[in-house]
Amino acid sequence: MAAQPILTMQVTCSGNSPNGEMFMNFMDYTDDPCMYMFTVDQTTRIQTAMANSPYRKFLGTHGLCSTPTLTVAFASPSIACAGVAVTMTNNTTGSPTPLYTWVVTPTTGVTFNPNQNATNPSITFNNGGTYTITLTASNGTVGTATQTISITQLFITSTQTNVSCYGGNNGSATANVTGGTPAYSYTWAPIGGNASTATGLTAGVYTVNVKDANNCTSSKTVNIAQPAPINTSISVSGGTLTAVQSGGVYQWVDCNNNYSPISGATSQSYVVPGNRSYAVIISMSSCSDTSACQVITSINAFVMQSNSINIFPNPSNGKFVIKGLSFNTQIKIYDAVGKLVFETYTNKDSEELNLAHVEEGVYFIQVFSATDVLQRKILIKKN
Repeated sequence: MAAQPILTMQVTCSGNSPNGEMFMNFMDYTDDPCMYMFTVDQTTRIQTAMANSPYRKFLGTHGLCSTPTLTVAFASPSIACAGVAVTMTNNTTGSPTPLYTWVVTPTTGVTFNPNQNATNPSITFNNGGTYTITLTASNGTVGTATQTISITQLFITSTQTNVSCYGGNNGSATANVTGGTPAYSYTWAPIGGNASTATGLTAGVYTVNVKDANNCTSSKTVNIAQPAPINTSISVSGGTLTAVQSGGVYQWVDCNNNYSPISGATSQSYVVPGNRSYAVIISMSSCSDTSACQVITSINAFVMQSNSINIFPNPSNGKFVIKGLSFNTQIKIYDAVGKLVFETYTNKDSEELNLAHVEEGVYFIQVFSATDVLQRKILIKKN
């Protein structure tokens, strides 16, 4: 009910008696039904202005004079995965509509989408650990709500065994997992199975994907290496076969005799005794490979072209004379198993050779000149 004006009759001047003066307390609200404050026209004008003004007409309905209401609450999972966005569900109620601020501690590695003042932001935690989430709401009054969340993060290290020989498939890799919540599941790609260790791998790149009990995932890439291939090429010089690959262990074989090993032929070079087909098995560490067969058909032709070159005496005690040589002639001597025991160059027409340092036995001499290629057997007898 509107308050009524307070009237007091008071006579201060004799000329006003007996009616006295009228006083009104303007601090009290009054609708002025007796028109003490405003005339009828003034009242009409005021009411018209209040009713038609775009702002004044709401003065009685703005609600700012009412007490705000606010209940702050939100929902968040208690466990989440590192690197995966977690959406907050804001259950706050209040009038007027509140403004929001989200805070996470610790702050390292935490991002908000779209921002910290959104009603329902998504929060990404890039590191594992326990975090506190606080929602503050304000609408004339202030309220907060707090929850904790545990962020799971998987860490993977790997150990590996590389392929031992080029082209092999004995490589392996093992994923070692820490963090997260066991049990873990594993998936190797492009091959490798579903265990922590993948075996039977060839050289190449492999990826393991690991998932824990909370469906948090992580991955690790492993590069399985292999040694360089063995070079199985053979160079042919007259009747001498030489494996291009150096630093290996060699075994020459007879392709015409079911790849039978040739006794004593274990040097990098091998002087063939006749026209046949030969190959070499080369071993490097624990790996080995076999060359293609090399067909020799020209041993007799070498000898026939060398009638101008003479070697004497043969047999001898290790001292030989070679005549009929030409400018820039190369001389090589191999033992019976193909090992090079002597090599020299000469520009003379004759050359004396002293092989007194070698053992008795059969040797093969090769002479390379500009026009002739000689391969001949020599015999050293010291008694």
